[in-house]
Amino acid sequence: MDAERMDISHVRERLSEVLARVECTRRPVVLTSDGQDVGAFLPLQMYRALIEEREAVFEALAQAVAKQPQYPEEEVERDIAEAIAAIRGKGAASRI
Repeated sequence: MDAERMDISHVRERLSEVLARVECTRRPVVLTSDGQDVGAFLPLQMYRALIEEREAVFEALAQAVAKQPQYPEEEVERDIAEAIAAIRGKGAASRI
């Protein structure tokens, strides 16, 4: 869905018109300042759908993390340090 772009100074002058346009067309309006995107007005239904989707993604992520085995932090740090040392050792060996 293509969003209309409007400079924020234009939006300031016509806020009620811009919001009415978003509501009527069900299309977002991207706000710009000096040519850079700085915000957006979304139809409320679209905003709610995005929030719902975001919450579902975080819930799925939490469930996936909960199913993973838990490892002690010290063990993880040790494994990472060993992997880094091994990689650095291979780099040194290849330069010989």
